[in-house]
Amino acid sequence: MTDERYDATVCGIAAGLYTLDMEDYRKQMEDTLDWLSQNAGYSNPNLLLDSHFKVWEDGDSFSDIPAQGQYTATMWSVVNVSGVAGLSVSKAQNGMRIAFGGSGEQVVMVVQQMEQADKAALDGQTVTLSWSVDGTIYQRTTVFQASANNSVEIFVKGAGGSAVVLNWVKLEVGATRTRCMPRPFVEERNATLRYFKKIDSAVRNYLYGPLPSGEWKAFYNYNFEELAKKPQLLDAEEKNFVILDSTNNTPVMESQAASIHVNSQRNLTLEYNAKDNTYVIPQKPIRLDAREAAIPTPTIAIYSVQGPDTAKKDTPITFTVVTSPNTASIRLFNNNGNVLVPSSQTMTSNTDGTKTYTFVVSLGSEGNRTMEFRAAGADGVYLVPGFEVTIKITDS
Repeated sequence: MTDERYDATVCGIAAGLYTLDMEDYRKQMEDTLDWLSQNAGYSNPNLLLDSHFKVWEDGDSFSDIPAQGQYTATMWSVVNVSGVAGLSVSKAQNGMRIAFGGSGEQVVMVVQQMEQADKAALDGQTVTLSWSVDGTIYQRTTVFQASANNSVEIFVKGAGGSAVVLNWVKLEVGATRTRCMPRPFVEERNATLRYFKKIDSAVRNYLYGPLPSGEWKAFYNYNFEELAKKPQLLDAEEKNFVILDSTNNTPVMESQAASIHVNSQRNLTLEYNAKDNTYVIPQKPIRLDAREAAIPTPTIAIYSVQGPDTAKKDTPITFTVVTSPNTASIRLFNNNGNVLVPSSQTMTSNTDGTKTYTFVVSLGSEGNRTMEFRAAGADGVYLVPGFEVTIKITDS
């Protein structure tokens, strides 16, 4: 069965390659991609890992999420932006369940860190970030700046005593949102092993001999697939390890604590008081964390600016500016660094936790004008780089 609208769209673009200007061609291509996304299942690759929150290697539920943030699903940290006690996060069949404690409206930030190589590849490109909360889709499109974007951050609002489910998150190249398709669980889990690994298998000694102190020690070596960076060793348990005789597989002493040395991105060594020809089994997994630290506060940022391409001089121009929740104010700077004072400015809070500023200003001289919106937090420092806008001012 053929959809004639699709045929007409594709053929129309092919026929118009030599008659459309670049802007018209780009618009038709975007319209076609949007149609394909909604009607034919087309989807841009998702640049994020575990977009549907399938992998929870360190537990299925977490309570009392602190203001400084905590990892929950393996690749996702949650930051308690509002700081209200009782925030909890748990695995749900259709995503990540976020339950708000206390009372009143609250905001949390859900974060995935990015590796330097991935950030560099996206630098200067237009990207679209989209996410779904209880089936409602939100999105924002912006120009990616590698120097300013260390992570992908989204915000979820809710009232104290209520709960919502964050279904999925997607980051893709381009100005058009396409469908967020889940990858198979095995692919997602294998990808996360680069950042978080648990060791619970037996480890045999590779050396037994004296230390400079004269004390005899057994050394147990473990090699693993290379992690993203030299990992942090999480809470090595006291008396966590059972030592067994390798000739008959029977314990040779009570549970012991070990000196664990993380040597590199792919190797660790356990140092024990034990005899030769033994091996050790962890009673609790050794947890290796190669993720970046959870972000304590949201990055102050301008996510998008919408405004006209041309305007008449001395006529009010309206810009719509979307920012992070912790933005306290915005300013517009011209290309010589001077502040352009608005004739009016209002701010509203959005359902996704972000803020929208409506900024009205008049420009008096003709020609192409390049300006930059900058955001500031409570400290009043306007951050650079900002969000660049270009507009043509005409006399009529």
